[in-house]
Amino acid sequence: MLRRPRQRSAPSRPPGAVGPKAYVEPVSEEGETVHVVFTADGGLVGIPPTRSLALYAARQASLEPVETH
Repeated sequence: MLRRPRQRSAPSRPPGAVGPKAYVEPVSEEGETVHVVFTADGGLVGIPPTRSLALYAARQASLEPVETH
């Protein structure tokens, strides 16, 4: 007789995870680099001039920053 598999709960977030992800992408514009911050669904969070401000902006929006190349 086949037994029905147990239902498993969703894995919890790893320690230190803030929430949903925000992607931080450096973009060169007219010789200057800015860092575009956007959500996983493509929503724009902001365009800070430095990497550190981009990471800060993501965290202030309760998002976990992930850097892209």
